[in-house]
Amino acid sequence: MPTTSHFVGILRSPRTVRVGDYVLEPRDEHAAIVEALERVSDGEGMIHAPRIVPHLVRTDGTEVPNGQPRPGYFFQLEPTHLIRRADRGPLPADFEVAEGRATVWAVGFLLRARLMLEHWYFDYRAPLRDKPVFAPISDPELGEAATRVLEFFRGLPPDPPKKRKRFLNVLWMKARGDCVYTWAWEPFITEYAILDALWRVGVEERGVPERVNGKKVGHGQRIQVLADAMSLHRCTREEAWIQRLVRARNDLFHEALFEAVDPKKDDVAHSNNPQLYHRLSGLTDRLLLRLCGVEPDVLRGFATSAWGH
Repeated sequence: MPTTSHFVGILRSPRTVRVGDYVLEPRDEHAAIVEALERVSDGEGMIHAPRIVPHLVRTDGTEVPNGQPRPGYFFQLEPTHLIRRADRGPLPADFEVAEGRATVWAVGFLLRARLMLEHWYFDYRAPLRDKPVFAPISDPELGEAATRVLEFFRGLPPDPPKKRKRFLNVLWMKARGDCVYTWAWEPFITEYAILDALWRVGVEERGVPERVNGKKVGHGQRIQVLADAMSLHRCTREEAWIQRLVRARNDLFHEALFEAVDPKKDDVAHSNNPQLYHRLSGLTDRLLLRLCGVEPDVLRGFATSAWGH
């Protein structure tokens, strides 16, 4: 029997969002589910993986408890919403691996929420929040931006498959956000991987030039070239940030240093280094939406970005 809907979670607010052919809407039990999730969340609105007791595996193959309970890794949560076609018809056969992923993760990215279809697992922790990347944002505005993302995904050719896979991976990493990391350099390095992926998307799908003045664009120039191609204008202050981002990337990738600091030291997380992640995250937020055709005036209120338009 064809599937007509999937459960999706988790969103704290009872939003109803139209994304192209699909509607994301709260379940009838939304309020009760959110209340239950709030009881198990910490004081910062995070839901952590259940605690498990480590086991020692003996040479004979038996297992015995060994140590104090500690957080697990993968877990599932009661979904707060469901997604269906607007005409209430059957979902595509490949919905879970294609348009379902693009739609759910696009909304998750735009709301800074970890959204997963009912059969998928969260890892480490999940935020019980809706914190839009640009605000204020109405449900129709959210739906329009997410629709642009879905339409861009549909326009990518299924062959070679890496084009769609790359784009879905970017959405997944964006929707995953910074809630699964401990050290400041971890989300930064993920955002730089996203930036490199967006560079390739821009070159292959939007005609961003790989060569300028006869020379191949290096890592140090990619941000400027991509931002210019996507009409993200910069001020002098942002030029200095670009150079700092590039230096941090080079040091971390090639020397395992983060702004000349040993990444494993405690002071990394309490220094100015988180600013690097927030600057880069704000930039990739904008670049992703501009690549998908969202107009610059819609990006007016990006909370994490100092980038103009």
